[in-house]
Amino acid sequence: MLWTKTDFYDQSIETKYITCFYYSILTMVGNEIAPRDASQTLASSMIIITGAIVSAFIFGNMAALMATMNKKSTHFDEQLDLVNSTMRQMKLPEEIQDQVLKFMFHVQNSPDLH
Repeated sequence: MLWTKTDFYDQSIETKYITCFYYSILTMVGNEIAPRDASQTLASSMIIITGAIVSAFIFGNMAALMATMNKKSTHFDEQLDLVNSTMRQMKLPEEIQDQVLKFMFHVQNSPDLH
């Protein structure tokens, strides 16, 4: 096995801390920028953190947008669950339950009846 000599242990405590900080950030994100000194390592860490925050912001907004788009469907599903549990508690006959569900699906699929 080929061992390479490192000067990491000969560095100042600040440089060691910055290097460890950089590699901890790198572990979370998975990009290699290959900084050469302490200032580049610190700048690279800040850039990686900023990129991660921007990515989280973008994906968070996309998730919120998708949730808004599915609001109608989610509301219908909640109503359907409530109607089903209420009909079971009232012990309605199966025929009436089927008619109620058919009516609910008809209303859901008819754009003029909302």
